[in-house]
Amino acid sequence: MPHAQSRSLKKIAVRLLQIIVNSDPYLKAALISEIKIMKVVKSVNIVELFDVMESSNNYYIIQELCDTDLESYLKQKPNKTLS
Repeated sequence: MPHAQSRSLKKIAVRLLQIIVNSDPYLKAALISEIKIMKVVKSVNIVELFDVMESSNNYYIIQELCDTDLESYLKQKPNKTLS
């Protein structure tokens, strides 16, 4: 009997960036730089980048979904810092 492959379901976030980035060389360079960094950085403390797609009108950055935001997280901390 073949073994069933186990699949882990992950919550994802899709960041939609309008193609206006293409009209501003600084913004496009910043986006490309961010994507390059996200591809190599692997940490439990940083959201994971899964994929990047581009259409004629948009960039789509598919990444791990955070269950909270930084502001809410910091409000829970006694000293209001990341450490």
